[in-house]
Amino acid sequence: TEARANSDSTTTAASRLAAKRKERPLIADIPLEQLGDFVNRHMADRAPFYSRAHITVDAGSLDGERLASVARMIRRLQQERLNP
Repeated sequence: TEARANSDSTTTAASRLAAKRKERPLIADIPLEQLGDFVNRHMADRAPFYSRAHITVDAGSLDGERLASVARMIRRLQQERLNP
């Protein structure tokens, strides 16, 4: 049985990567029609690591500005945790 990543997150990741795939060496030569499967395989491979995260963010509904804001908040929380 092949592990599969969440369909929505795979679709979101693949669509974000598709526009800039020529700038991403790992996916630069992957045809668009195969990109979704590639992303799904890699997300499934990384799932054990993702599942250990203390913080997760459903970024599918966030625009770039809001996602950057969330990233800044997470970094601030990490710093506070490291330097109480």
